[in-house]
Amino acid sequence: MSKYQSPKVSVNMSAAKGILIGIIILILIGVVASASVKIVDAGHRGVLLHWNAVDLSQPPLEEGIHFVVPFQDEV
Repeated sequence: MSKYQSPKVSVNMSAAKGILIGIIILILIGVVASASVKIVDAGHRGVLLHWNAVDLSQPPLEEGIHFVVPFQDEV
């Protein structure tokens, strides 16, 4: 009967927690990084919105890649 028993699997819970926390941190960094990069298409200009209001202190954004404050600014 012993050859049909499943093998014992030991899991180091502290290592599993560390890996899970690391994965969550990487996902959060990815979300913030993707929210901070905005692309203005060729032939267009971008208007910077600061908390959903037009930011008149900034000139219109030229075409290309721009970095903005994530979750606060939009183009």
